[in-house]
Amino acid sequence: MTVRLKLLGGAQFGPNAAAAHLPADRRGCLLALLAAEGGWVDRERLSLLFWPESGEAAAKAALRQLLVRVKRLPLSPALETTSDALRWPVDSDLGAFRRALAEGDASAAVATYGGPFLAGFAVHDVGGVDAWIETERDQLHAAFHGACMRAADAAVAEGRYGDAADLLTRLEALDPLAEDVVAALVRARYLGGRREAALQVFERFAARLGEELGLEPLEATRALVGAVRRGETVAAPAAAAPTPAPRRLAPSRLVARDAERRALLAAATAVVVVAGEPGIGKTALLREFVPDGLWSGAVEGLERLPYHPLAALVRAHPDLAEGLGPYREDLARLVPEIAPGVLPAPLDPTAARGRLVEALARFVAASGRPLVVDDLHWADPATLETLGYLARGGVRIVGAYRVGEAGPALQQALAAWRAAAALTEVRVSPLSTEAVQALIADLMGRTEGPPAFARALHRRSGGNPLFLLETLASLFEARVLRADDAGWHTDLDAVTRDYSELDVPPRVSAVIVRRLQHLSDPTARVLEALAVAQADLDARLLARVTGLSAVAVADALDEAMAGGFLEAPDATAGAAPFRHDLLRQTLDARLPPARRRLLHGMVAEALEATDAARRPDAARRVDPGRVAEHWYAAGDPARARAAWLAQAAALRGRGLQADAVAALAAARARLPDGEDADWLRAVQALAELELGAADRAAELLAEPPAAATALRLRFALARAALHFHRGSVAEARSELDAVRHWVAVVDDDDLRFEYLIQSGRAAKEEMRFDDAVAALEPAVAELRSRAPSLRLVQFVSSLAALYDDTGRSEQALPLHREALALAKALGSRYFQVEVSINLLFCTADLGRYDEATDWAEEALTLGDYDNVPVLRTNVAANYFQAGRHDDALRHYAQLADHDAQPHLQVIALARSAECHALLGRREAVTAQLERALERLPHTDFPVAVGAAAIALLRYGDAAQVARLRALVPDLEPARFPPHQRARLEAALAARANDET
Repeated sequence: MTVRLKLLGGAQFGPNAAAAHLPADRRGCLLALLAAEGGWVDRERLSLLFWPESGEAAAKAALRQLLVRVKRLPLSPALETTSDALRWPVDSDLGAFRRALAEGDASAAVATYGGPFLAGFAVHDVGGVDAWIETERDQLHAAFHGACMRAADAAVAEGRYGDAADLLTRLEALDPLAEDVVAALVRARYLGGRREAALQVFERFAARLGEELGLEPLEATRALVGAVRRGETVAAPAAAAPTPAPRRLAPSRLVARDAERRALLAAATAVVVVAGEPGIGKTALLREFVPDGLWSGAVEGLERLPYHPLAALVRAHPDLAEGLGPYREDLARLVPEIAPGVLPAPLDPTAARGRLVEALARFVAASGRPLVVDDLHWADPATLETLGYLARGGVRIVGAYRVGEAGPALQQALAAWRAAAALTEVRVSPLSTEAVQALIADLMGRTEGPPAFARALHRRSGGNPLFLLETLASLFEARVLRADDAGWHTDLDAVTRDYSELDVPPRVSAVIVRRLQHLSDPTARVLEALAVAQADLDARLLARVTGLSAVAVADALDEAMAGGFLEAPDATAGAAPFRHDLLRQTLDARLPPARRRLLHGMVAEALEATDAARRPDAARRVDPGRVAEHWYAAGDPARARAAWLAQAAALRGRGLQADAVAALAAARARLPDGEDADWLRAVQALAELELGAADRAAELLAEPPAAATALRLRFALARAALHFHRGSVAEARSELDAVRHWVAVVDDDDLRFEYLIQSGRAAKEEMRFDDAVAALEPAVAELRSRAPSLRLVQFVSSLAALYDDTGRSEQALPLHREALALAKALGSRYFQVEVSINLLFCTADLGRYDEATDWAEEALTLGDYDNVPVLRTNVAANYFQAGRHDDALRHYAQLADHDAQPHLQVIALARSAECHALLGRREAVTAQLERALERLPHTDFPVAVGAAAIALLRYGDAAQVARLRALVPDLEPARFPPHQRARLEAALAARANDET
């Protein structure tokens, strides 16, 4: 059983009903001292205190004998000993008194104080113990005096005048000559309606003061009594503010970081990273090391959002993009708003990523500053790959990450940099006790900090600067710690040994939660919204999410900044950022699950409702990937799926198909099997197809969905695109025919127009030009009635190409020019190339070869888009028709050797054979025809088959022609495009003559 030890007002231990006095000898002195100390006490100190006149050996021997006697007492808990120290871990009223002082609870401290320390415990001639008891008694009484006065002031302020008088009467009995007590008692009696009693208190005090000290009461006391005699109003003391203004603690410098500074200054590698635990001071160290750096940081929860730290960097410094020339458009693939009106369209994915990374390198280089990326442990793989490229290109990369939180992507990046000898790693360690003392001295504006207080804070914070600062802020807000011109003070200063009584939780999250309790409800609500939204909301959106007025939000932000939770926002920030991410994490973690889900949903709705996500001229745009994360966290997978699809569309539209694939795959992995995951699967297949990964696309599309009609239509259109890519028109047509009846019942314009354009393509390749025109003309009319769009460009250009195919080039030319003008107006180079493909065919058909050639060569420089091979095919054909065979071969060679689409390869190889034949290069002719025959089984595109048939019939040997007839038994000219029919008929006739 734990003994309740009484040290205040007596010296007893044991249950109250059977309490026994401490032995009035050295045994009792030792127990009292160990209990008062509350922890381990050195044997050397005890020996010196109890036997100061003895030698060291004799004193220690005497202490051992005393311990034998003490251990014979019925103690519970038992005395604990080591070779160096002693401890008695007993609960006592003195410990409770100190804990009440540490909590700032004056009333509890007064109630616990039973009287002077060790009252009635009389032991003499025990070395320095008597002096120790007197010192402890005086210090504890002073602490009780202060607590009693504060409790009485609070009672008077609350109108509890009788309670205040009782407290002060007790204090007066212990210290009858304390004039501050007397004045307070006079006021309390008078305010409580006992005027005569108040005057009696003063008369008694004045007489005693004169008799014992020969002094008169102070003028202020006499003035108070005069007011009481005259019956005048006497003001009560002002009540202490229940929630004092938070104290912002900001060190003026970094302390005890000389070793880290030296390591950073000595670093000569391209990449420098600082690592350490959360709150250890990594960011502060980097800000000192790279004060002029180009700063950005990764964000928790956005690890799956490609390039998000770099996109934030570009948004923060849009001016650096001004001088990038054509690379500004590439940078707009990442941050569209830096190039308003420009809509970059898909590049070849490899080229797109390469140009984007090069654009980022030029962007950073334009600043002339090193790139600093904080919180690398939350960086996405695309960002880390880009940082590696930048470092190899000479950009200085400086970063920080949390030890123990580095994921596979960061670990791989660090390993690669180490292997290349390009990495300097600097570990930031916790502060020592001496460093904590120096930090406190800096905060106090003193040359030296309080040693015991510093030791206690070091023990509580583990030497973590953020934990330390949050602990101090919590102590200030709880009024346990106070500051004035004389320094910092607590009620414990005079009575504690090591401040172990301070009730400070060991984890910073608990400290932060305590601080949150001092904030107003609106401020707590705003901070919760910011924690969930990743500080992505401005004041207007915060008002929408929290239900507060804009004025209330502004006031809440001011209070949060004053309390040290938020930094003041800069010109580029939408809302004030958290001073440290641990603050945001703590806020987020303490939210009940249902409320967190609700807040995520409200944030997602607020972001979706902003015009910035939809207007091309908006200053900022919301990345749909962020919206998706909020919907997913809100427990709404269907809306998360819609946002993920929008994110993928944006990435594909910018030529970042690989990032779209990665984002979709990561999203699918988080969703259960079902309709939402299947939508992502279908679009991932399209992105894989755009990457040229037809096999992966086929795998994704192999299992049909068993869900809604719209989803089944999406899969069918994706499979049709796969068949077109593989050169199989028949299989594409089969897919389209199977879902024709669904188009009318699916309320989805995007799917409807996609079906129409693919159906038109299939009809064109099948030589059913009238059907293709019939499909496209109504769609063009409908799209013209709407706002200009790239979809309109696509349809107008396709319709014009159909007119070309049917010999109506004069009618087609205005449509081509309309499509080109619209593509330029919308800022899409991709669709300028797309339109140029058909426009070139049209101008060449009209005999304008030189005009067409010059213009087309210029169009090829617009970008490395996925439609450039088709444009190159038409450029080469134009050269061929103009008799410029070497120029034609230059383009055909690039198509044959580098383009993966089989129908374009067959066309290029067949036309190359014709060029070589006209130039008299027989061996080259044979070789190109052999290659064409090898590729021919991989496509049924009529235009490709027709090109191969013409070349083989005219220039192939008997064996090659036989192989052609085996692959294409029906060479009826009517099966092929009109522009090929006359040449095919001539080739068939010439071959027939040769064979006869």
